[in-house]
Amino acid sequence: MIDKILNGLTSISSIAQNTAANVSITTGLKAVGRPAFIFADRNADAETKKYAATKEFLYQALCLVIYMLLIMRLFKKGGFWLAKNKIFKNKDGFEMFKNCDEYLNFHKLADMTLAERQTPKNKKLLDTITNKDLKKTLETTDEIKENYHLCKGAIEFSSIIGSIIGLTILAPQISHFILHPIMNALGIEKHGASGAPKTNIDKKA
Repeated sequence: MIDKILNGLTSISSIAQNTAANVSITTGLKAVGRPAFIFADRNADAETKKYAATKEFLYQALCLVIYMLLIMRLFKKGGFWLAKNKIFKNKDGFEMFKNCDEYLNFHKLADMTLAERQTPKNKKLLDTITNKDLKKTLETTDEIKENYHLCKGAIEFSSIIGSIIGLTILAPQISHFILHPIMNALGIEKHGASGAPKTNIDKKA
């Protein structure tokens, strides 16, 4: 029981330190929570609530898509490339990593004990490490070189920058052009066109 609790706390700690996971979870909760609060409003009529809730859900879904495409692909990989080839160019060991995904898998495994790395789930993760020296290190020792952790900070920082650009600049602009056609296609836009109150999205756009 204690081991399960500790593993759970470790997982929570890992998520808390992961920018992509934080933003994805937060945006997902907004996509569910905000429409739910709108529907719970007793002072608005049914059609207005339907309009506002649908628009809010679509906006948050759009934010999640932009974040997944922009951050988890472009900025995350860009942050790794910058750290490997520029910031920590002279740090021993970074040339062994083929790409960002391999580095992140290694970083995740490096924080585990030898016993934890031997579980079936983590063995599959271990198989993604293509460099033989890196893989051998993970299979034989708990003592991982400290400098292997340096790139993680650069990746997280680039993810934060990407989330700012994606969610505060791009998402409102893109939503201005595509949300109304989607609402029309769903047959909902006409209810908001005549007197529906401005939602958070209208203010952002």
